[in-house]
Amino acid sequence: QMNALILELATKAGLYVDVNGKPWPRNMNGEDIEGAYSKFAELIVLECAKASGGSLGPTDRYHSALRIKQHFGIEQSV
Repeated sequence: QMNALILELATKAGLYVDVNGKPWPRNMNGEDIEGAYSKFAELIVLECAKASGGSLGPTDRYHSALRIKQHFGIEQSV
């Protein structure tokens, strides 16, 4: 099941989260679906930037990646 933060972002983007916790577009046309998924991706990127604390130097990359994974509750690489 998806992390609560990811489900929250899906909802903010205009996606419907079904009883199984899966985000889906609700009664949208193709353009609206594309916009909702685009907004979903944008919200995820903004959360990643916030979680990284802006530290993108070479020595901080590992820690930034770790903070991003922890922020989204992801323990393994995908």
